[in-house]
Amino acid sequence: MTLPYERYRAIKYVREFLRELLGRVAVPRTRKEWTEIRMQARSALKHYPWETDMERARKKAPDVWGEKDE
Repeated sequence: MTLPYERYRAIKYVREFLRELLGRVAVPRTRKEWTEIRMQARSALKHYPWETDMERARKKAPDVWGEKDE
Protein backbone atom coordinates (compact mmCIF):
# COMPACT_ATOMS: atom_id res chain seq x y z
CA MET A 1 0.00 0.00 0.00
CA THR A 2 1.32 3.40 -0.97
CA LEU A 3 1.29 6.07 1.69
CA PRO A 4 0.55 9.76 0.97
CA TYR A 5 4.15 10.88 1.50
CA GLU A 6 5.29 8.20 -0.99
CA ARG A 7 2.91 9.59 -3.63
CA TYR A 8 4.19 13.09 -3.03
CA ARG A 9 7.79 11.94 -3.25
CA ALA A 10 7.01 9.98 -6.44
CA ILE A 11 5.65 13.08 -8.18
CA LYS A 12 8.80 15.01 -7.29
CA TYR A 13 11.03 12.12 -8.38
CA VAL A 14 9.33 11.76 -11.76
CA ARG A 15 9.78 15.47 -12.45
CA GLU A 16 13.51 15.17 -11.73
CA PHE A 17 13.78 11.93 -13.71
CA LEU A 18 12.24 13.58 -16.77
CA ARG A 19 14.52 16.61 -16.42
CA GLU A 20 17.50 14.29 -16.26
CA LEU A 21 16.36 12.48 -19.41
CA LEU A 22 15.95 15.78 -21.24
CA GLY A 23 19.37 16.94 -20.13
CA ARG A 24 21.22 13.91 -21.49
CA VAL A 25 23.57 14.81 -24.27
CA ALA A 26 23.96 11.31 -25.66
CA VAL A 27 21.17 8.93 -26.52
CA PRO A 28 21.50 5.61 -24.68
CA ARG A 29 23.03 3.14 -27.10
CA THR A 30 23.58 -0.01 -25.15
CA ARG A 31 21.11 -2.48 -23.73
CA LYS A 32 22.58 -1.80 -20.28
CA GLU A 33 21.87 1.94 -20.56
CA TRP A 34 18.26 1.30 -21.64
CA THR A 35 17.83 -1.25 -18.85
CA GLU A 36 18.96 1.34 -16.30
CA ILE A 37 16.47 3.90 -17.63
CA ARG A 38 13.68 1.32 -17.54
CA MET A 39 14.56 0.40 -13.95
CA GLN A 40 14.46 4.07 -12.93
CA ALA A 41 11.09 4.51 -14.65
CA ARG A 42 9.68 1.41 -12.95
CA SER A 43 10.90 2.70 -9.59
CA ALA A 44 9.34 6.11 -10.25
CA LEU A 45 5.96 4.58 -11.10
CA LYS A 46 5.86 2.29 -8.08
CA HIS A 47 4.24 4.94 -5.86
CA TYR A 48 3.03 7.32 -8.56
CA PRO A 49 -0.59 8.39 -7.95
CA TRP A 50 -3.35 6.43 -9.64
CA GLU A 51 -6.24 8.15 -11.39
CA THR A 52 -8.41 7.71 -8.28
CA ASP A 53 -5.77 9.49 -6.20
CA MET A 54 -5.68 12.36 -8.65
CA GLU A 55 -9.49 12.64 -8.63
CA ARG A 56 -9.46 12.86 -4.83
CA ALA A 57 -6.76 15.54 -5.00
CA ARG A 58 -8.76 17.44 -7.62
CA LYS A 59 -11.88 17.44 -5.42
CA LYS A 60 -9.93 18.69 -2.40
CA ALA A 61 -7.86 21.29 -4.27
CA PRO A 62 -9.53 22.27 -7.57
CA ASP A 63 -7.51 25.48 -7.64
CA VAL A 64 -4.35 23.36 -7.93
CA TRP A 65 -5.52 20.38 -10.02
CA GLY A 66 -8.45 21.85 -11.97
CA GLU A 67 -12.12 21.03 -11.77
CA LYS A 68 -12.41 18.65 -14.72
CA ASP A 69 -10.51 17.26 -17.69
CA GLU A 70 -10.45 19.51 -20.68
